[in-house]
Amino acid sequence: MTTHITHETNAHEELSPSNPHTLTIGLLVSLKRGEVEQIAERSGIIVRSFMPVQDDENARTPRAVSSVQLDVNDLAHCDIIFGWHPHLAQAVAMPGSQIRWIQLFSAGADYVPLDCMRHNNIIVTTASGANAPNIAQQVLAYMMMFERRLHLHVREAQLGLWTQWGGWGELTGKTVCILGTGEIGTETARLCHAMSMTTIGVNRSGHSSENFDSCLDLTHMREAIAQADYVVNALPLTADTADCVNAQVFQAMKSSAYYINVGRGKTTVSRDLVSAIQSGNIAGAALDVFDTEPLPHSDILWTLPNVICTPHTAGYSDMYTQRVLNSFLDNLNSFACDGQPKKHILNLNAGY
Repeated sequence: MTTHITHETNAHEELSPSNPHTLTIGLLVSLKRGEVEQIAERSGIIVRSFMPVQDDENARTPRAVSSVQLDVNDLAHCDIIFGWHPHLAQAVAMPGSQIRWIQLFSAGADYVPLDCMRHNNIIVTTASGANAPNIAQQVLAYMMMFERRLHLHVREAQLGLWTQWGGWGELTGKTVCILGTGEIGTETARLCHAMSMTTIGVNRSGHSSENFDSCLDLTHMREAIAQADYVVNALPLTADTADCVNAQVFQAMKSSAYYINVGRGKTTVSRDLVSAIQSGNIAGAALDVFDTEPLPHSDILWTLPNVICTPHTAGYSDMYTQRVLNSFLDNLNSFACDGQPKKHILNLNAGY
């Protein structure tokens, strides 16, 4: 069952060839009622929520859209989709499908069938940048934990042990190499500058980017990494980045350097990472993403004292939904005017 929400000024309108100015938006994200109304209050908008609409006064309840039973025909009768469901690939390919634009609720898009979207001329926009502040802050938290040995102190405190490990440091004067200079990488670099760190960026072409002292291309990644005290992976998962952080990369790192991954798990060869940590080739790692998720209980990464594992939560924030919604509403205004959103458009060839 779907929930239909329209603004009072256009509640009588129906989507039809005789009324081309009406847009139907299908929600595949469980929003609060006030958030849905921010969309529905636009003139000429009909909102169909395929997910339960949550009460504003209650805490947000995560809901898995994959568990919702959907009619592909219902999806195909929407002009715009906000969210994602595996059935969308079938819906956009249906004869007479009205879908023209899909707004993802995630910054990453490695689950989107790009060939299908290209073939059916679908515009896809991402939530790029909506989680950049919280991910960047979590990266800094990892760094501070390592510098102040907090990851060790927390474990000892749980055992009631008073241990002064020694080796306390600070981020001042350290160098960070950030793989990926998109919005997450750029915000991370900004915060690192605030800690008086030197920032080196790595991207496809080596082009300069805001908040980075220097940038190198992917072919010079090992050269950049060799200078770093911290290597932060904020790469998307593409054909070019899969398994790109491997034994050769870890061998290029300082033995005192830490590896942090907040990008995609499959960009890193896990066995090479474990080997580098166990051999002392690198000092340790903080990982929010893994090649297999959830990370199996038996995985050795859980047991290594110089490794921090978090369950793919860096991207979550109580401010995330509103940031995505604000970006969507800006794009919706553009789409209503000229049929084209203006920002965070997914490159269907590159995959990001």
